Amino acid sequence: MAKAFTAHAAFEVVSNSLQLFGAAGYSRDLPLERMLRDVRMFQIGGGTSQAQLNMVAHTMFRRLSRPREDISIQQSCSRIRHPNSPSGE
Repeated sequence: MAKAFTAHAAFEVVSNSLQLFGAAGYSRDLPLERMLRDVRMFQIGGGTSQAQLNMVAHTMFRRLSRPREDISIQQSCSRIRHPNSPSGE
C-alpha cells in the first residue's frame, strides 16, 4: 500500500512540475522528462498500482469477513485457572 501511495505521490509531483514548466518540461534539457519516465516505471514496474491496491483490498476483505468467536465474560472467566489451586479450579 505504501508503494502504491508513494508512486502516486511522485507522479503527482512530477506532473505538477511539468505543468509549471509547460512545453519546456518535456525537452531533454530539463531532468523532468527523465523523471516522468522513471515515475511511470515506479507505477508499472513492481505490478501496477491498481493491482497492488486490489490485492490489499482482497486481503483486508478476507480478514474482516472471517467469523469472530463470540465469548461471553462468564465463559472467559471459567477458562482462567487459579495459580494456587492444584486442580486448576
